[in-house]
Amino acid sequence: MGWAQLSSSQSDGRRVFITLGHAESQRPRYGLHIVLFLLTVLTTLFAGAESQISFVTQQSGPLNPFDVTVKLLQHPSYLIYGLPFSFTLLGILFSHEMGHYIACRYYGINATLPFFIPMPFGPVGTFGAFIRIKSPITRKKALFDIGIAGPIAGFVMTVPALIIGVYAARAIDLSPLYGKGYEIYYYGEPLLYRAVAFLFQRGVEGELMLHPIGFAAWFGLLATAINLLPMGQLDGGHILYAVTGRHFRVLSRVFWILTLAGGVLSIGWIIWALLIRFVVGLDHPPTYDEDEPIGTARMVLFCVAIAIFILCFMPVPIWRETLG
Repeated sequence: MGWAQLSSSQSDGRRVFITLGHAESQRPRYGLHIVLFLLTVLTTLFAGAESQISFVTQQSGPLNPFDVTVKLLQHPSYLIYGLPFSFTLLGILFSHEMGHYIACRYYGINATLPFFIPMPFGPVGTFGAFIRIKSPITRKKALFDIGIAGPIAGFVMTVPALIIGVYAARAIDLSPLYGKGYEIYYYGEPLLYRAVAFLFQRGVEGELMLHPIGFAAWFGLLATAINLLPMGQLDGGHILYAVTGRHFRVLSRVFWILTLAGGVLSIGWIIWALLIRFVVGLDHPPTYDEDEPIGTARMVLFCVAIAIFILCFMPVPIWRETLG
């Protein structure tokens, strides 16, 4: 990233920090940002069109994803049906990353614009987005604000999308499909989803099929929960380090073990645990004021972050069942 931060403990208990680095080109790579964004628009339009076709034809039973893909390739104009999903999902991801970016700019931290990651195959069409922070964050208050700004911004965008998606959801009767060998994918129901469904779909019989806008919001909830895992340099790791300081090293490993143990419920948690361990890492670069408190207002926001995590978390995000 163009810089490194070294620290050493002194005999009097103080820590001395040395920041090493070299000048890095400040010219933004707008071309790369634009290309990745346009590719992600295309892949999310594709995923959204598949979701929309499944939603409007759900009474005819499960669709063959291959047949839907062929139809979209034969009729590219159908991609317009993916606009609600694509616009919602990219809006959530953009809000999340711009929350980080604006906070970085506020504190004078050098950071890139969001990089979107297209995913040609899969139900959502993207692996998400990220910004690259190119200079060290040396103060805990700045670290906390940068870490929490993304999840809060993304969550604020996700809630109204979830309400719209649940309100527009349709109840489907799966009983005619039992005994025919159909495989159905079920999606986890976090507490926020359950609350919204209780308010807007109370008393509805049968399985609830989310509108594509709601499905985009569901993915936003999942992404928020994963980002708030309190480990390494995830958003939750930034936040927890700012709150706990030197105790973070132990806490990060405790939460990693809990994530790994989540593999009992879903193999996805094992995958995430391994990615965090070997890609993100469990440790966090130190700040100059490691042992200083962050203040009452930020502790309140810390509680807000915990509440958002609880509302978004789902023990088993996706599972598959064969109907009879």
